[in-house]
Amino acid sequence: MPDPHQPKNRDLAAKLLRAAEPLDLTQRAEQPAQVGPYRVLRTLGSGGMGVVYEATRPDAPERRVAIKVLTEGAEAQPQERQRFVREVRALAAIAHPNVARVRDVGEHEGALFVALDLLPGGSLKALYERAAPLPPERVAELGVQLAEGLAAAHAEGLLHRDVKPENVLLDASGRPVLCDFGLAKALLVNEESQALTQSWVVLGTPGYLAPEQASTGDVGPTADVYGLGATLYFLLCGRPPVVGDTPASVVAGAACQTPPPLRSFRDDVPPWLEGAILRCLERDPAARWQ
Repeated sequence: MPDPHQPKNRDLAAKLLRAAEPLDLTQRAEQPAQVGPYRVLRTLGSGGMGVVYEATRPDAPERRVAIKVLTEGAEAQPQERQRFVREVRALAAIAHPNVARVRDVGEHEGALFVALDLLPGGSLKALYERAAPLPPERVAELGVQLAEGLAAAHAEGLLHRDVKPENVLLDASGRPVLCDFGLAKALLVNEESQALTQSWVVLGTPGYLAPEQASTGDVGPTADVYGLGATLYFLLCGRPPVVGDTPASVVAGAACQTPPPLRSFRDDVPPWLEGAILRCLERDPAARWQ
């Protein structure tokens, strides 16, 4: 039976592409009591382009959702607004247990918002910080599930382009869920995405960024494979595969350095798991898992 809470992709596009003028959100610093039909319970966090609230609907008080609202800084820049639209459209196209699920989308007092399932387990980075060292078997299990989520995104013609521990959240059962498709891009590049790409100096996060993504921005699904490998590398040893004193040195290092063997940090990592992760991190995209 279709889920009545799951918006149709066509309806999503119509809602999100409506009203593109910049908005003045300078008076939105305080936590609102309401966003659209949702009652705000608390603030979960904020980033460069959005603030996230835990909320509930009056007609379904038992259902907790995460509401992401475009913030003042993002609203002031049309390209950031387009990026937010792209994130929601990317998520709405994917129905998979390892990809964050869109429940609703709309506008509240002129501000765009999206409602997603609430994921109470925290990020993979937080998991490492509270439970390290993670058993290699658990890391392998997380890797398989994240690979399945990425495969579902790629099957829809979408890249994530910013796979990292902070962008993977755990649901109540401990299942990993890919979130924050703010840098997602259609594999078939159109004029809009070309214009956006030209304005981004570096897309993604140094340390988890595929070398070709930093150098040319011309990437395919294997760039996400690199991000997956870098995330699993972190979960085993607490650092990305390439480190440096500055973001620029990390990006440069990814293009010319071979990551240290995982077994140099932990001798309990099975050779097969180390080999699988290091293959994700090959500098040549053609040498990675496809």
